[in-house]
Amino acid sequence: MSIASYLNMQSAVGHLLSLLGKKQHNVPFALQNSVNFIYEDEAGRTGIDIRSKVPSAMLNIMADKIRRHGEHFDTFIMVTPYVPNPQEVGLFYTNYQDIAGELKWLTVEDYAREMGLAEQYDLASPEFQETLKTASVAAEIARPPEPASGTATSGTSSALELPSQPVKPEEVTQILESVRQGRTKIPLEYVHMARKMPPSIIRALMESRQDSEAFFGIGSSARDAIIVITDIKNFSALVRAAAPQDLNEALSRYYREAKRLIDQHGGVLDKFMGDSVLAVFNYPLRDERSYTRALAFAANIILLGKQVLGDLQQSMDEKIDVGTRVGVASGEIWILNIGLEDIDLTFVGDKINLAARLEKNCETNGILLSNITRRRLAETAPDLCSQLNPIRRVLEKTSVKGQESDILSWQISEGALGALVGGQKEKGQAGEKVPGGQGISDS
Repeated sequence: MSIASYLNMQSAVGHLLSLLGKKQHNVPFALQNSVNFIYEDEAGRTGIDIRSKVPSAMLNIMADKIRRHGEHFDTFIMVTPYVPNPQEVGLFYTNYQDIAGELKWLTVEDYAREMGLAEQYDLASPEFQETLKTASVAAEIARPPEPASGTATSGTSSALELPSQPVKPEEVTQILESVRQGRTKIPLEYVHMARKMPPSIIRALMESRQDSEAFFGIGSSARDAIIVITDIKNFSALVRAAAPQDLNEALSRYYREAKRLIDQHGGVLDKFMGDSVLAVFNYPLRDERSYTRALAFAANIILLGKQVLGDLQQSMDEKIDVGTRVGVASGEIWILNIGLEDIDLTFVGDKINLAARLEKNCETNGILLSNITRRRLAETAPDLCSQLNPIRRVLEKTSVKGQESDILSWQISEGALGALVGGQKEKGQAGEKVPGGQGISDS
């Protein structure tokens, strides 16, 4: 199985679990080379590891990582494209017996059948993977978010002809056939939007009854947007030193997890640019908690970079000084649609340029805030701002290309990131508007 096929297989399993409505948990960064998915259902807690090949010598190492992290599963499933020989199965059971109550080693085909796919579907087929992706994204949009205690929600499933509740394995084939034959009322435009934004934003668009252009304000500006730009230090040196396959696998994993983190924190992906990520928060839904969420995303992508880059360096002879830098600016941006047929948002404006300059001047594995961003954080989450203890820095105009005056910024050091990763109480309620930006300057 090629690297591309392996990554597509991982993606297909993720979409299948989403379609089935499994309650998925984030896999800790330290375990992402040993477990691909963790979910819970009526059968308990399940871990899945998908492998193109399982070297016998690695089984003990992978199991030990899980053991040292304190994870235990009701069921653990190893999935490979081939049938393991008796020796491999014996080593698997020996090394994993204390990690799960039940152990399974399944081929891709057996796993697909167990999860409800009919035999005519090939989980490795690109055409089927696209159908599965469309079905899972559409179902996730249709499925209403879990309500707060005592709060009723109204789902959109009746308008979409898709289930608003988790489906059973025996229903999967029927749903996939409906999608393949175009019998869902959800526009494919909305499904394609999920490549850049979380289902919560798409649900809000549907409930607004506005067309996409009006809802997203295409051709106009958005005030109080939060722009986050990340970059990997010495990435060019990594490209020269790493084996192409190892680099491809590392970047694919990095992009996939970065997109998940953006969705998790309510942001919109603008683009991946080589090793850089550009995401926008507090748009199109404005919420003063967005400042906390944007910084939590920044902290988590720094941790993601540490794990992915650390794993990549284990396959290299050279030791390269790497890490992640993050710049965060706030203010007005302009919204453009660069899609030919579907909506494909991109953003321009001076604040995006400012975020890029902040990133270039940021400490490795730190976050550099614009003055306005720090001020907004202090207003919306004062306790968190105090814990982060940003240090004032003045970037002289000679060090900030394109700026005509000195830039006032605030550095959050690597040692303070725990306050963001651990989760903080946020001031305000969903839907509250962020105060205007008058009277505060970055320069």
